Amino acid sequence: MTTLTNAQTREKFAKRISLLTTHTKNRWGRMSVEEMVAHLNAAFEVSFGRIQMTPQKTLMRLAPLKFLLIYVVPWPKGKARAPREYLPPPQKHLESEKSRLIDLIEEFAQTNPANLNAPHPLFGKMTARQWDALHRKHLEHHLTQFGV
Repeated sequence: MTTLTNAQTREKFAKRISLLTTHTKNRWGRMSVEEMVAHLNAAFEVSFGRIQMTPQKTLMRLAPLKFLLIYVVPWPKGKARAPREYLPPPQKHLESEKSRLIDLIEEFAQTNPANLNAPHPLFGKMTARQWDALHRKHLEHHLTQFGV
């Protein structure tokens, strides 16, 4: 099963992340590569409960819609806007931020699932399994956005 607890899955993401450079251009959307890496880092920090976000009342909290958006439906390219907490200022040192992202993925994989229960601002209460699927989909979406 493809999860972030699987070493091969993490290795594949790490290799793709390592291909990013300051010259890597996006295929869609407005983010620069530095903004995208900062965005992914923030998403992991939210799942650890380190970044507190204002919960939003959305239909995405309903179980059927939440399931579809996390596991089934592909995300639109360049259409959705992330909450501002998910858009921290880009850091000047891309290499260190890439390393931080790889470290956050490793930390996520090593964290006790019982401790991965921070609420998501749009989806609400999340299980470790849901966070895992959401992070994998999010990583895939943005790494594909930048062609790696």
